[in-house]
Amino acid sequence: MNISLQFLLLAAMATTTRFAHCFSAPAATSATVNKQNTLSDQQIMDLAKEYVVGKNGFYAPIDPEAHSEDFVFRGGVIGPLNKADYCTTMTKLGVFNAFDLNPNSFGFCVDPELKNACRFYVRYTGKQVQPWRVAGTPYDIPISDKPVAGPTESF
Repeated sequence: MNISLQFLLLAAMATTTRFAHCFSAPAATSATVNKQNTLSDQQIMDLAKEYVVGKNGFYAPIDPEAHSEDFVFRGGVIGPLNKADYCTTMTKLGVFNAFDLNPNSFGFCVDPELKNACRFYVRYTGKQVQPWRVAGTPYDIPISDKPVAGPTESF
């Protein structure tokens, strides 16, 4: 593991536990469990694919419009983060500025119990293309020529 990836993981733990694309599903309630989806399974999976690649703040700038007003990020250690805090965190981390990453997402399926929810995996790979500067910190990680490979993560 190169120094940039080590710092990436440490910075992520300081702000979230799994970066933007690792949000947890909302708590199951009578409004979300065993309710009919309002979109087709294909539409739900297509929206999830679009979100993971270009709207969550990890692979591209955060798209606040892609997050509902009641969005909550729940990590294993950090959180909950509301929409505003999540968007600020992902912007400050600036992963998309310093790294050219591909999520290599796979295994998309619609959750049969949770309304309009999609489950999938990512195993990102790529390279660092700019020094990584986390806003509000003294860290300025120089470019490394080593490839970046993340763990398999489930969402």
